[in-house]
Amino acid sequence: MKAPLLVAGPTDTLRAIRRVVGSHRRRLALMLGWHAFAVAAAVSAPVLFGLLIDSVSADGQWGRIVTLFLVLCGVLVVRTLLSVASQDASWRFGEDVFAQLRDEVVEGVVRLPLRVTERAERGEVLARTSNDVDAVSEGVRVGVPEVLVGVFTVVFTAATSFVLDWRVAIASVVGLPILVLSTRWYVRRSQPAYEAELRSHARFNGSVLETATASRTLGLLGTGHRLLRRIDSRAGEVRAAERVTLGLQSRWFPVVQLGYYLPFAVVATWGGWLAVQGEVSVGTVVAIALNVQLIVDPLDDLLYWSDQLQLAWAAFRRMSGVSRPVSASCDDDRVVPRAEASGCAIRCASVSFSYDDGPPAVSAIDLDIAPGEHVTMFGASGAGKTTLGLLLAGALEPDTGRIEASGETRGAAVRMMVSQDPHAFTGTLRDNLTLAAGAASDEELLGALAVAGAPTDLEGLDSELGPTSIDPVHLQRIALARVVLRDPDIVVLDESTSHLSVGESRILDRDMAAVFRGRTVVTIAHRLSAAFDADRVLIMEHGRVSEIGTPRELLDSGGLFADLHEQWTHRPEEGHHER
Repeated sequence: MKAPLLVAGPTDTLRAIRRVVGSHRRRLALMLGWHAFAVAAAVSAPVLFGLLIDSVSADGQWGRIVTLFLVLCGVLVVRTLLSVASQDASWRFGEDVFAQLRDEVVEGVVRLPLRVTERAERGEVLARTSNDVDAVSEGVRVGVPEVLVGVFTVVFTAATSFVLDWRVAIASVVGLPILVLSTRWYVRRSQPAYEAELRSHARFNGSVLETATASRTLGLLGTGHRLLRRIDSRAGEVRAAERVTLGLQSRWFPVVQLGYYLPFAVVATWGGWLAVQGEVSVGTVVAIALNVQLIVDPLDDLLYWSDQLQLAWAAFRRMSGVSRPVSASCDDDRVVPRAEASGCAIRCASVSFSYDDGPPAVSAIDLDIAPGEHVTMFGASGAGKTTLGLLLAGALEPDTGRIEASGETRGAAVRMMVSQDPHAFTGTLRDNLTLAAGAASDEELLGALAVAGAPTDLEGLDSELGPTSIDPVHLQRIALARVVLRDPDIVVLDESTSHLSVGESRILDRDMAAVFRGRTVVTIAHRLSAAFDADRVLIMEHGRVSEIGTPRELLDSGGLFADLHEQWTHRPEEGHHER
């Protein structure tokens, strides 16, 4: 059963915004200061123009007129320079915040529990790191500066107008009730509409991704038309969701336009009548009218971005539901040297786990592993070995029961799993290794490769790798080199040497013995020879632990392990080769 990823609540979202903004206080203060000065310069222009009109109409003193004209020109030049500086500050602030948000959401998605990502639709995970990031990026880099300009312009122009003459300025607020009431109506309806639009995009992305990745299978089955119909259906959902938001905009925007231009007409009419009566000067009326006209574009931008920021807010809530602040911790990307590995004690108490609503993959697991102990698991396919390994590695959380790791020397236990099919990401060998330890030096990278049996030189670190262009044996060695760099307390090896020959596997086991000494190691194996390198052997059957003990104890007990050993020793081609 698919389940949506978490969406942060309003309180958590506001807390995340305060945290992000708080980490960029200096850039924010610089941006606010430049915008305030730029708007102040812009607002002073209508006042100077009004004074210029009054000087011309009153006494015609050319000295005063020329002075005012030159001051007005200077203010316009300063305004231009301040606008450039404020835009630069806005983009720098926006880029810094966007980079942090992008890193946090990617970090959070990568670190989501495996069960969560498996249950989520593919499009949900993709949308959190693409569509949602784009929406928030646009809001942070463009929307926030535009909103600041709008707010500053409205506040400064309103204050200036009332200072000039409150009797004329009072007419400029006639459109305020229209704007407030219509915007309140719109915001109440737009937020859920935008959230529905983002969900529809996520479902559409998931359908397209699934169809594209399974195109060959669909072609062989001849059933591609079914998924194409699903894509059409999801596209219809996107159209319907966008039609709702566009419908709200089409009703809101005309009312907003009335709120923009009605004040200008009222100020011109009322101010003109007062000027005719000799109550105010023509220059004052012109200055206030220009102020009213001056705020039309910023106010339009303010309301437009208040709409777009609704989308950004919805996207940020979705991002905050999965984002993880990047911070230095016991499981960060640093190489943390230790004089001696300590391992961790692991205790499983009545642990059970099922995938979705299926039968238990593991059931009633009670297990104690001592610090630094090496346990090897055996069992038939589907016996629950990999599931138990994922639980011990922390990739899955049990449905019932609990798993405790204690005895570590550096905070929370660092756990790591190496699967039987490790992944090589597109990039260089160095890129693939630094995923485990981002601050590792070239010497540490080369040393880890040497321990894993894949020695290379500095030039080799910059060789390009790809998901399909690397030898499986070499890929296994790279994955084990990541273990060396990660330096975990607990390591789970899920048939990590399955692609190696028997001889290569024995050589690698010997090389890694020094690395694993003192650490808690759980090996999921299919070669029985691996049992004799372990402190204890665990046999899984039908999701339960059927046997556990030292290799000698299990051989003497005459159970399943003894039977497997008997079969293994009577396979001369394998038994002789391994011995």
